[in-house]
Amino acid sequence: MRTFFWVPLTACALSAAIAAPAHTAELPEACASYTAAVTGGPLPPPDSETVVIRWLGNANFEFAYKGKVYLFDTYFDRTPRSHMLGFAAADVKTATAIFVSHAHFDHISDIGQVSRQTGAPVVGAPLTAETAKKLGTPEQQIVVAKGGESLKFGDATVEVALAQHSTIQPGLIDIYASLYKNDSPPFTDDENKKFDEVRSRGTFDPKVITEGTLAYALTFPSGFKAVLIGSSGPITPGVRALAEKLGPVDVAIVAYQVHAVADTQIAYTWPFIELFKPKLFLPAHHDAAPPAWVDLGLLTLARASATLRDGRLLTKGQALDVLADLGAPPDVLADIRNRRYGTPAPLSFPRRVRRAVAARSFLRTAIKQTLAAAPAA
Repeated sequence: MRTFFWVPLTACALSAAIAAPAHTAELPEACASYTAAVTGGPLPPPDSETVVIRWLGNANFEFAYKGKVYLFDTYFDRTPRSHMLGFAAADVKTATAIFVSHAHFDHISDIGQVSRQTGAPVVGAPLTAETAKKLGTPEQQIVVAKGGESLKFGDATVEVALAQHSTIQPGLIDIYASLYKNDSPPFTDDENKKFDEVRSRGTFDPKVITEGTLAYALTFPSGFKAVLIGSSGPITPGVRALAEKLGPVDVAIVAYQVHAVADTQIAYTWPFIELFKPKLFLPAHHDAAPPAWVDLGLLTLARASATLRDGRLLTKGQALDVLADLGAPPDVLADIRNRRYGTPAPLSFPRRVRRAVAARSFLRTAIKQTLAAAPAA
């Protein structure tokens, strides 16, 4: 029996059996652990076919299988006011192999420290390899890939394709920066220093777009297949060839940022879902960090609940109505509506804190209810 479990955060114990039903007694301890495998948490034992997938913030994911753990991206000590992950780069001590999408700071910033601590091979494009070496990754651990490779690490076969990084229209980042400036206190001097330091641990070389971004496909002996794409640019011939080789996959993890307008972002992301035909799509690169929308988690929950229940794809406006049915705090919903469709009122810092606490409390319960109500596979 083949089972895979998705554990969204190290800070919560949610698990979702998607591929095949399994009895609780059959599930390894790793399925319920609060601790990431890369930081020393439990791993599925060698006699288990369960794959445990854990999101570690931004585009970081770990796949734990048969006593080994495979890590995708290394951005843990993040920019100021990003959500805390519950661990730091210094805590990441175990990995069978590390795969880096590309060399922007929010994918690679902690590769030097993490690679030295784990001793794991680091796979990436030539520009990624160059950046990793500058950040302190031992040269003998670096595996350069350009697309078309088939690599073996432990029980995992990893296919590599040259992908393309997304590009955004001029002015969008400035708009988001203005929003953050309007709706959030300015960074302190220490925060600005931290922000600049983290960003410096990556490259902004334009070659990242067409030469430095890789897609990875992970296959286990059980037949489980997953594809990870850290930036949803145009589909390349290499990515298309990868999809033809794999056929439909169990899990597709595709970047879902930076467009706050849902229709725009879906136009970037949906072609990958159509191409790989996954049983489960997991968004990546979507969590709150300046400059990002604070309510994307709530709207994603509402849209997911409708899709799991009856297959509908909701607009963000429709999702607000579903959130009300799910029991979201009325004042939070009113604030979201005003900011999206009305005239937003300024929020004091204490009010923002209260809103965040209320939203997170609601999400913890509502995610469990949504998964519990999903039809059996």
